[in-house]
Amino acid sequence: MRSFFPLNALRAFEASARHLNFTRAGLELNVTQAAVSQQVRLLEAQLGTVLFKRLPRGLEMTEQAQVLLPVLTEAFDHIQTVLKRFEGGEFHEVLTVATVGTFAVGWLLPRLWKFHEKYPFIELKLLTNNNVVNLAAEGLDFAIRFGEGSWSTSDNTLLFDAPLTVLCSPEIAKRLKNQTIWLKKHFFVLIERRNGIAG
Repeated sequence: MRSFFPLNALRAFEASARHLNFTRAGLELNVTQAAVSQQVRLLEAQLGTVLFKRLPRGLEMTEQAQVLLPVLTEAFDHIQTVLKRFEGGEFHEVLTVATVGTFAVGWLLPRLWKFHEKYPFIELKLLTNNNVVNLAAEGLDFAIRFGEGSWSTSDNTLLFDAPLTVLCSPEIAKRLKNQTIWLKKHFFVLIERRNGIAG
């Protein structure tokens, strides 16, 4: 069983601590300055400590208030984020995917409209980078990478093969008569990073 949480008093304190002013906190909460002050006093009485030093032109947080404020701000922000995901009467899930930038631009982004059409209540959060990811540590649901799939910190599934294309300057291209013979006579360098991502 949870202990009693004086929600109105906590909101009054959090707003007052951000503004360092009961009047501005009241404007944010649509209540009077006196109502905010009363709620803060109720919270101070319940906690058995003083949260603000009342100054002629505002408030000054005590050490106890400085400990309490970031906890409440983070909690209220999290509640607000979750409630926003119920917009339209449906719960909107957030799917976080990290992928290589070139793959995102060249293949993934042009196809996202199909995903949104099929799953309208899933919000896709796309991150682009080339590093080897740790899904749990970075808060990711999925990561798309180019490589051999030898990443020990995740379960890996082959999406499709990625064919390699030989590129050259226009000057060299003009000199090519028989491309197959020319390619056999030249060396090519494949750069592979230690983290298993080929480039």
